[in-house]
Amino acid sequence: MITFHVPGVPAPQGSKTAMPVRKNGKLTGKTNQVESSKALQPWRTLVTHQGRRAKPKGFTPYVGAVRVEVIFRFPRPKGHYGTGRNAGTLKPSAPEHHITKPDADKLLRAIFDGLTAAGIYRDDSQVIETYAAKRYAHGDNPGASISVQPI
Repeated sequence: MITFHVPGVPAPQGSKTAMPVRKNGKLTGKTNQVESSKALQPWRTLVTHQGRRAKPKGFTPYVGAVRVEVIFRFPRPKGHYGTGRNAGTLKPSAPEHHITKPDADKLLRAIFDGLTAAGIYRDDSQVIETYAAKRYAHGDNPGASISVQPI
């Protein structure tokens, strides 16, 4: 089993958008697939980097079925906290659960691709079981805790 933490604000990997290609101001009839989130590339790069660091020396990528568990932790919005002398205190009305965007499935897409690039497994089609949870971070510690194990 490989377990590690990726610090930072998790970014979703949404659908790709087809953008027409222009050459000298004219359409070429070709399209490029562009990711919808600007935060995606740095996040996926960080997942890949931390995944590579977590692998034991001499590790070879898993070739069979794997289970991936991820707990995403997001910073709470400032509106969840009081003001003035209560600035560090959660309001009673602050939600307990992170039920806003991004969607867990889109967050997992970025993780799966980062794990493939890190050499944890050969292809994300090997993932046959997942567990994903979205939570609010305690204090200033957003990120993702990731665990990958062969089945």
